[in-house]
Amino acid sequence: MRQHHELAAMSYIDLSRFLRYTSLLKDDIIQPQPHTVSIMAAPDILPPSITNFLSDVVTISPESVDALWDIMKDLAWVLPTVDEARADEETVFRLYGHQRGITSHTLYPPTKQCTNPECGAWQLGTVLKKEEQHQAVIFTHVNGAHPAWSVHLKCRQCHTNYHNNYSVKDGIRTYYGGMLAYIQVAEHQFVQRELIMHWMDLMQIT
Repeated sequence: MRQHHELAAMSYIDLSRFLRYTSLLKDDIIQPQPHTVSIMAAPDILPPSITNFLSDVVTISPESVDALWDIMKDLAWVLPTVDEARADEETVFRLYGHQRGITSHTLYPPTKQCTNPECGAWQLGTVLKKEEQHQAVIFTHVNGAHPAWSVHLKCRQCHTNYHNNYSVKDGIRTYYGGMLAYIQVAEHQFVQRELIMHWMDLMQIT
C-alpha cells in the first residue's frame, strides 16, 4: 500500500469500512463471476458496480479500489458476517465477561458532562466520574433477554443524577429529548427501541 499514493494516505477507518462492505457484498461479488470461479476464494476482479460503490464509500478512485482489493481480498473473504460476529461477541462475554461483571450491554447516560448551566462543573466542562452501577435486564428485538449493567453518573457539584433515560435534581425527574436505544420500563428492566416499535406495529395490526 505504501507504493500506491492514494492507498498510502488511506485512514484506518476507511480501510475498515472497505473490509466491512466487501465482506457484506460477498454474494454480490461472486454472483457475476464465471461459473468456473470457486466460491471458497476471493475472485481476482470486482464487478464494476461494486468497484464504483466502494470508490464512493471510501473516497478513492476506482483504480485504487481494484488495487486495494488485490491486496485485501483474502482477508475480506474470510471475515465473519454481522450475525456471526455478534454471536461470537455474545459467546465471548458469556464465557469470560460475566464472571467478572462485564457484559456486552452497559447502559450509560447519553451525556458524560453535567448539563446544568448554573453548575460550576458545566462551566468548566469537567467529566462526570461519580457513578453507581446496578444489575439490569434488557429485552432485545432479535436476541431476547440479556444481562446488563445500568450506570448512573452524578455531578459532584450540583448533585444532578444522570440515568440512562432521565436526570434527577432536587427530586425532579427530567427525561431526555429524542428516542433512546433502550427505554426503561421498570427499575431494573429496559426494552430495546426496535422491540417497542415491533409491539406498536402488532397493536395496529390487531
